[in-house]
Amino acid sequence: MNRNVKLFIINNKNLYGGIGIVLVLLYHLLCLDESVSFYWLFYPGFIGVDLFMFYSGYSLCFSYNKNSLIDFYKRRIKRVGPIFLLLAITKTFLYILRGNDVSLFDWLCNISTLSYYGIGGQFIDWYLCALFLYYLLFPGIMYITKCIKLGGAFLLSIILVVTLSIYNIDWTYGAAIARLPMFMLGIVFFQNKELIKFESFLWFVIPMFLSIALYLYHTNIGGYTIMDMCTPLLMYVIALIFGNIKPKLCSWIQYIGMHSLEIYVGNVIVMAIIAFWIKGSMHIFLWYWVLNLAISFVLIQISNKKIGVNANS
Repeated sequence: MNRNVKLFIINNKNLYGGIGIVLVLLYHLLCLDESVSFYWLFYPGFIGVDLFMFYSGYSLCFSYNKNSLIDFYKRRIKRVGPIFLLLAITKTFLYILRGNDVSLFDWLCNISTLSYYGIGGQFIDWYLCALFLYYLLFPGIMYITKCIKLGGAFLLSIILVVTLSIYNIDWTYGAAIARLPMFMLGIVFFQNKELIKFESFLWFVIPMFLSIALYLYHTNIGGYTIMDMCTPLLMYVIALIFGNIKPKLCSWIQYIGMHSLEIYVGNVIVMAIIAFWIKGSMHIFLWYWVLNLAISFVLIQISNKKIGVNANS
């Protein structure tokens, strides 16, 4: 890989995060209203999560190498725990307002991520729950990645594509499993002292074509597996395009990328509100963007006022 491209990818986490959250917002609009044919153009937008996972794997390596294991976990909980707790409490109250019976055990499962595993409670969010699991398993994942290196990550991606095409795994778990190669690729970027050749990088195209073939044959694969394999190529294209644009022109993307977690959580809340109470395509469209702007603004202000917590840590 060209050195300038690799350095651009490493040094522009917020830019990629901003692009990623915009893609996710567009995709979630489709999830709320599939009746609007135009929204299907946003279907590949969940590839934004793959961008998040790449930088999660890359960034976690710094914290893991710099801190003790206990401090590593404390920092992860400090960063994601409060906003997940806010999300879990808010969505649980929305379930109650909708008329659901919520027991004390349900509350405990919701705020502890146990509801993600079907132990009890209601569905809160797959991504943040999976992220906590990735944090917990990170020492093992980092060690395995060091052993299998880039070629092993490629092979794993192929294995996952085949597995997810054969077995009917619930999408909330399949979406998390499919992101493992990108998470590991972020670790590879950190561990690899030499430049990763672009020719090697493009080997992800092989499982991409394989996943498309399997999708045509076996429709229960889930589109996220296809897009997951396209992510490295997308990252390279973004580097080529934005590498020639003045940073000031991209400042707004950098800003929302810095607060992508707050915007994502706000979006999850908005989706619940709209899915529960708002009908009609025009109403959904208007309320979707108004509520996203309003709730994201509030969450960003709360995040900025937290003492000792950097929004980009």
